[in-house]
Amino acid sequence: MLIHRFRLGNYIHTPEEGNHYFPELFALLGEGVIKPTIHKVYGFSAEEVRQAQKDLTGGKSVGKLIIEISKP
Repeated sequence: MLIHRFRLGNYIHTPEEGNHYFPELFALLGEGVIKPTIHKVYGFSAEEVRQAQKDLTGGKSVGKLIIEISKP
């Protein structure tokens, strides 16, 4: 089985290209046209971060795992 991951460097090679494409990307995300798959949002406690690592390495997730850092 072969799994490919998206790497930004494969598509955007210069800062100018980033300046051109990023506003459009973020607009599409904001409009809901692009909807990333989010498996779960974890807190920033040691226990939840450990669980996120277990879920990630154990193949128990589909999509992105997010560690949410609370603002003070």
